[in-house]
Order: sequence, then C-alpha cells, then structure tokens
Amino acid sequence: MDEHNYIKTSKRDCTIQLEAIAELKNLLKMRNMEFDQRFKEMEDNINKREKAFEDLQQQTLEALKRSNELETHKLKLLTQLISRIPPQT
Repeated sequence: MDEHNYIKTSKRDCTIQLEAIAELKNLLKMRNMEFDQRFKEMEDNINKREKAFEDLQQQTLEALKRSNELETHKLKLLTQLISRIPPQT
C-alpha cells in the first residue's frame, strides 16, 4: 500500500514540476520577447539619432563652406578696392 501511495505522490509531484517548468519556460520566453522589443527600440532610437547627427553635420559643413566662400569673395573685393586706391606720395 505504501508503495502505491509513493507512486501516486511521485506522479503528482512530477506533474507539478512539469507545470512549473512550463510556466518558467513561458515566463523566460516572454521576458526574452520584451528584451528583444526594448533592444529594437533602442537600436531604432540610436539610428534616428545617428541620422539626425549626420544631417546636422552636413548642414554645418554646408554653412561653413558658404561662409568660407563669402569670406573669399570679401577678400577679393577688398583686394580690388585696395588696388584702386592711388598711391600716396
């Protein structure tokens, strides 16, 4: 009789353990999916920031180029102006 009860108890414990393992597996799977989602969001955020930074860098380079062109043009105009001033004796 004791052997029969032991087998019944063991089967029940085994079922409980299998259920706990299945529950743990589901929990870990959900956490993994949440982690993957957060990781994807962070990746997307970084990519957006990189794109915004690249755009800002490009705008800055264009502004510096334009500024340099204007300074070069001012220098040419000043050189022409100076060359037209009659020499003082």
